[in-house]
Amino acid sequence: MRGISRFSIFTACLVLFIIGFLVTYFIENDNISEKPFNQISESNQNNNNKPKENENVKDMIISEENPVIISPNTYIEYDTYYTECGDVIKERKKVDENLVNMTEAQFREYISQEHPYWKISTFTNKKIVIDIKKEQLCPKHYIIGVKDNKIAIYRVDENGKRVIYQIIDKDVTLLKKVDQEKLKKGIIVNSKEEIGNILENFIS
Repeated sequence: MRGISRFSIFTACLVLFIIGFLVTYFIENDNISEKPFNQISESNQNNNNKPKENENVKDMIISEENPVIISPNTYIEYDTYYTECGDVIKERKKVDENLVNMTEAQFREYISQEHPYWKISTFTNKKIVIDIKKEQLCPKHYIIGVKDNKIAIYRVDENGKRVIYQIIDKDVTLLKKVDQEKLKKGIIVNSKEEIGNILENFIS
C-alpha cells in the first residue's frame, strides 16, 4: 500500500508539473505572438500614412513645376461697382497679348503696378475676375440739370463726368424755385423713358 501510495503521489505530482509547464508555455507564447501583431499593425498604419504625405509633396512639386498661366483663350471679367448708384457692371474681354504666359504672381505684380486699386478675386487659366470700385455714377444713368438757364440732359461717361446729351428750350427761370433747385442739383434718372416722364412736370 505504501508503495502504491508513493507511486500515486509521484504520478500526480508529475502530471501537475507537466500541466503547469504547458500552461506557462502557452501563456508566454500568446504574449509573444500578440506583440509582433501590434507592432505590425502600427507599422501598417504608419505605412498607410506615408503615401498621403508623399502625394501631398508630389502635388506641391507638380504645382510648382506647372503653375497656372494665362493662355490666349483666357478672358478677363471686370466687375465694376459704382458707389453713387450701387450698380455693378460686368465686362468681359480677351486678355491682351502682353499678358499671355504670365503666372498668377506675375499678373498680380503687374496689376499692383498698373492699377493698384484693382483686386483680383479669381485666377484660373480660363477666367480672371477683377473687382473695381468707382466713387461715381455708372454710365447707364442720365442727369437732368441746367445749362445756360436751359433744361439740359446729361449722360454720364465712363469717368463719371457729365456730357451734354440734349438741351431743352425751356427757360428754368420761369419755373418754381423748388424745381429750379432740383434742376441745379441734378435729377438722376435710370432710362430715357424716365427722362420723358420727369420733363412733362417742368414743360407742361
